[in-house]
Amino acid sequence: MYSIYGFEVGDVVPSLELITSHQIPGDRRQWADRFDRLLVDGGPFCWRYAILDSRQQQRELVATGSCIVDDAGTVIEVRGFLVDLTESLRTYHAAEVTKAVRQSAETRTTIDQAKGVMMASFDLDEQQAFDLLRLHSSYANLKLRDIASTLVARLAASDLAQLPPRQRVANILGDLADGRGPTLPLPRSDANGLSGKKPSTASASTSRIPAADLPRTLVHAVDDAAQSITIADWAAPDRPLVYVNAAFVALTGYPAEEILGRNCRFLQGADTDPDQVLAIRGLLADGKEVRTVLRNYRKDGTAFWNEMHLSGVRDDAGRLTHYIGYQVDVSERVEREHQLYQLAYFDSDTGLPNRSNAEQQLATLLATGGKLELLRIALTGEGPEAGTAVDDRAARSEALAELARALRTAYPADVQVARVDADALLIYGSVGADVLIDGMSRAARNGAADSSAVLQLSYGFAGYPRDGLTAPSLLAAAEVLAGQLG
Repeated sequence: MYSIYGFEVGDVVPSLELITSHQIPGDRRQWADRFDRLLVDGGPFCWRYAILDSRQQQRELVATGSCIVDDAGTVIEVRGFLVDLTESLRTYHAAEVTKAVRQSAETRTTIDQAKGVMMASFDLDEQQAFDLLRLHSSYANLKLRDIASTLVARLAASDLAQLPPRQRVANILGDLADGRGPTLPLPRSDANGLSGKKPSTASASTSRIPAADLPRTLVHAVDDAAQSITIADWAAPDRPLVYVNAAFVALTGYPAEEILGRNCRFLQGADTDPDQVLAIRGLLADGKEVRTVLRNYRKDGTAFWNEMHLSGVRDDAGRLTHYIGYQVDVSERVEREHQLYQLAYFDSDTGLPNRSNAEQQLATLLATGGKLELLRIALTGEGPEAGTAVDDRAARSEALAELARALRTAYPADVQVARVDADALLIYGSVGADVLIDGMSRAARNGAADSSAVLQLSYGFAGYPRDGLTAPSLLAAAEVLAGQLG
């Protein structure tokens, strides 16, 4: 046990918590839940799972055993064996890869021979010969290596010995196609025994891409796509990216070797919304489609708005195996929308919420049905310095902005300050009128708005449900000025 988890005997105190901490991060909750169920249900068990040992190396394990229960049926002990499959699986996979490479090499030799036969028989170049073999493979619904091996083996058949080479090849391929699909045309020879115009696969195909050509065509299309495309392995621990195209590399600034094998969370940063990330994880955990715009970061640290579309891929048994992601940099669009939002809902002079914004916030507060108080403060323009330059619109606006800054610091965070008219501020929140008055007094004591001191300030109160039940009615009630502050 110590060795499997990467420790020497006596380095640590064995415990269930220690074992759980070495589970793959994304599997810890599932493993703990499974163990808890075992303690309740009892019975034999056999689990396969992965851990990260003390050196952060992944190991594949199998745990098998049974539970000991008392007379009341309560589990009092779990005993069993832990088997490390890491090296066995590595050896097995290496052998399978070697076998596949050897078979590929052997198959390639047969295909090369068949390709040479096609080139010699019909005066084709290497690519044309290969394409024609592959086209016959598609139409005969046979693997390319089977087409090639049959062609090579049948060339010396006694029943074809009297035929010219071109006719032999045509007969062999024609026999392969019989009963499986239409016989494909082969290059026609001219009077001198030489082929005429060399055929292309397009001339022998229909408007659809042949099935044999489809995978390579799609791979090239994805590789060369202008849109960023990624594929994550959903069956592997921590859901690593196993494919990214060139557009994703260009979008993020990370080379492919620094991306593959990592979970895509490495693009998150300081301003990535954690609530949004949590919502995305919930959808992915349920195998659902995700469409969202998230703040991400490139390798050089620059932020961008990433419009993501993530969709799951399932196998024939319905199991989720991969997630394909499409990403687009929409920073320019988001910034433009933000600017439009600022213009629509914020005052350009003071940066405060405007009347439309205030009405929306008031409606939200009213929906809770709690207490709500409003204080409206307006510059009257009839102070002792009336008629001077302070009557200028820009000066009055600056005076209002200075007053707003002082008020903002005087009130708690749950009290809002908005500019609802050219010369009026609105202070509101789910607080009592005494809180609004106290904040106004503190702002005045702290020297609020030196430039606005030359102007008189008028004020008006309104409260829910005392003076109105809707945002417009409360605003109208607060506009009935009840006194002078200047």
